[in-house]
Amino acid sequence: MTDYVNQARREGYTVKQAVVEGGCARFRAITLTSITTFAGVLPIMFETSLQAKFVIPMAVALGFAVMYATLLTLILVPCLYVILGDIRAAFRWVWQRIRGTVPRHNEVKA
Repeated sequence: MTDYVNQARREGYTVKQAVVEGGCARFRAITLTSITTFAGVLPIMFETSLQAKFVIPMAVALGFAVMYATLLTLILVPCLYVILGDIRAAFRWVWQRIRGTVPRHNEVKA
């Protein structure tokens, strides 16, 4: 998703537009991959044989970690990307004020 967002940024989209486009474009692929991985470990989770008792904790951890990572990827990553863009813009503005390239409010010509 971040690669798709970065490509959209290079094409001229704003940060928020790029994040929305990236989320919409990659939602299906991310969701389907996570669901199939979770569904793949479900038979191991519900196995009752003695041999499976050793791998059931691993299957549970893997299955729920994939679902948790999906939520992080679809919700937290885009939010952090937008927040990072806002922080960069704020630092850019401060840096321009320090260098004197941004006029102050009382110096702006009408």
